Amino acid sequence: PPNSRWRIAWDYSPRTAPDIETYYVGMTTGDPGAPPTFEYGTLADAGLPAVLLLSETPINATAQGTYSANGTITIYVPKSDVGNPQVGDLLGAIGGKTITGDTPATNTLERSTTFVDHTFVKGNSDNSYPAATYTVAGNNICGKASP
Repeated sequence: PPNSRWRIAWDYSPRTAPDIETYYVGMTTGDPGAPPTFEYGTLADAGLPAVLLLSETPINATAQGTYSANGTITIYVPKSDVGNPQVGDLLGAIGGKTITGDTPATNTLERSTTFVDHTFVKGNSDNSYPAATYTVAGNNICGKASP
C-alpha cells in the first residue's frame, strides 16, 4: 500500500571487530502510482532510558531493487557495505517489520532495540519471534578454495 515501509534487520559482527552492528534493508512506498524506493543501512539505539527508538542511517538510500506482483521484494546489497560477511558466518537476530500509513507528518516510528517486538506508534507487524539466524551460504564461485 502507499505510504508504507518494509524493513528487515539483522546483527552481524565481522571477525575482525568485537562490536555487533545492526543492519537493515528496506522498501518504502509513497504516493499511489509512484515507484517504490529501496535502501539499506545501519540501525542505532537513540538512547536510554527514554522510549527505545532505533534510528536508521542509510548507507545507500538509492539502492537497486525490485518489487513483483506476488509480493516478492528483492534488494541488492554489496556484502562489503554490510560488514562483508563470509561463507559460513552467522547473521543473527533477523527480524522484519511492515509499517503502514507512514506520512511525512508521522515519520517517527517507535520500536524496540531488539527489532522483534510488536511495539509501534501505529502499523502492522509481520515479523516472527524469536528472531531467526542465517548462516551465509555460497557456491563454488563464492566459496573458499580447498587445499
